[in-house]
Amino acid sequence: ENNHTLSVVGSGYGVVQNSKAFEFIDLMTSGTLGAEQTPIIETAGILDDGARLYVTAKMPNKFFIDGDDENGIDDYILFTNTHDGSGAIMALFTPIRVICENTLNAAIRGAVNKVAFKHTKNVGDRLEFTKEENMKFIMGILNRHKIFKEEFVQQLTHLNSQKGITDADVMRFATYVMSGQNAKENLRLLNSNNGNILGIDEISTRTKNQIISLRDTIESGEGQSQFRGTKLWLYNGLTSYMGNTRSYKSAEDKMDSILLGGDANKKVQIGYDYLMAA
Repeated sequence: ENNHTLSVVGSGYGVVQNSKAFEFIDLMTSGTLGAEQTPIIETAGILDDGARLYVTAKMPNKFFIDGDDENGIDDYILFTNTHDGSGAIMALFTPIRVICENTLNAAIRGAVNKVAFKHTKNVGDRLEFTKEENMKFIMGILNRHKIFKEEFVQQLTHLNSQKGITDADVMRFATYVMSGQNAKENLRLLNSNNGNILGIDEISTRTKNQIISLRDTIESGEGQSQFRGTKLWLYNGLTSYMGNTRSYKSAEDKMDSILLGGDANKKVQIGYDYLMAA
């Protein structure tokens, strides 16, 4: 309503109003699906003067890892729409560990954690759903969510079963995750220097500080008393670092990075792949 220009887009860009993009959210949260499958809208907001909008809906049931996680993991579906060419209309499945509010996103083989419609020229036609078509779309989202949730719990349970993590393992993990394209070389330097990261001149001070900060979060960050000594402990420490310890320029940058594929999400994925492969 302020007549601000949000962005300049090409002729192939399809505009979708928020009211149309999120019609199915009202249906999804109406109770039609029954209490066991009905999410509850928890937060909503606009970013960048209305260029982006998001809605988070909390699923009714937490899930637990081997019965040991007393607080459980909350289960959310995040809906987004954009008007500046920066993204798609999307539903993203995002588990959040309650004890420290760290988002546990990871790309899991065989389990896609998002559904998206690109803003193509004919996207409006694709979203002209009847109530029945909206319900079919919702069931598709929930079916994918179920697969993702089952795979996610299975993988986290596997990581929790991998015990015996040492101080040296923590340092190697932190070094690998925070070193970017230099990960293998920095691991070699770390091993050749008996695990003393501070004594390696070839690694920049900035990278060293990030490695040490991640190590400290793994060792004593919020929520890190659980699963201690397991690979899941390492993974939780990484997500806690990205969600709670690391500094961001703004809340919008933090959301983008953690949830929508930014640097934090990439590092979490690197750490997840490292732990699953080892």
